[in-house]
Amino acid sequence: MTSRLWAASGLMLVGCAAVKQEPGLTVDVVLVGAEAPSTLDTAEVSVRSVELVPCQMAWSPLHLLGSPARADHSIESPTMVAFSGAVDLLAAPTVATLNPPPDVYCYARAVLEPSGDLAYTVRAEVDGQDVATDRVAWIDLPMDLTLHEDHPHAEVVLTFSLSQWPDAAATGSDVLFETARDDVILTVQ
Repeated sequence: MTSRLWAASGLMLVGCAAVKQEPGLTVDVVLVGAEAPSTLDTAEVSVRSVELVPCQMAWSPLHLLGSPARADHSIESPTMVAFSGAVDLLAAPTVATLNPPPDVYCYARAVLEPSGDLAYTVRAEVDGQDVATDRVAWIDLPMDLTLHEDHPHAEVVLTFSLSQWPDAAATGSDVLFETARDDVILTVQ
C-alpha cells in the first residue's frame, strides 16, 4: 500500500513538472485602476503574482486546512506572472504576457503582498494624508477561459475600482486594504 502512495505521489510530481510553455498561445494580464475620484492623489497596490488556474486544479485537499497552500514565487510557470514593485492604478495599465498551455481555466489567483523593496501592499494618498498597509491576501477571481489553437489569445483584465478608496483611507489602513481586495473585477476578452 505504501509503495502505491509513493508511486502516485511521484506521478503527480512528474505531471506538475511537465508543464511547458506554448509559444502560439498568449494571455495578456492587465492591471488597471478605474473610477478614480479627483481627491485621490495616489493609488498603489503591490500585486505579487497573478496565476491562471486550470479547472482540474481548481480544488485541492489542502483547502480543507482553511487557507490555500503558498506557492514558491521563485518558481517560473507559464501560467503565473510575477510583478515587482507597486502598480500605480492612476497611471496607464500594467501589462504582462503569459504563454500558457492549452487548457480550460476557471479562475485567476491574484496574490497581494509586499514585493521587492516595498513595505506595503496597498497605499493611498488623499488630500495629503498617506495611508498604507502591509496585509496579505489571496484573491480567487472566477473566469471562463479556454485556450487552444483555434482560440490562441486572450486578455485577462483585473480592474481595481477606486471610487471608495478616499473614504476607506479616511477610515484607516484595514478598511483601505479590504476595499482594495474586495473591489477587484476580472474580465476576459
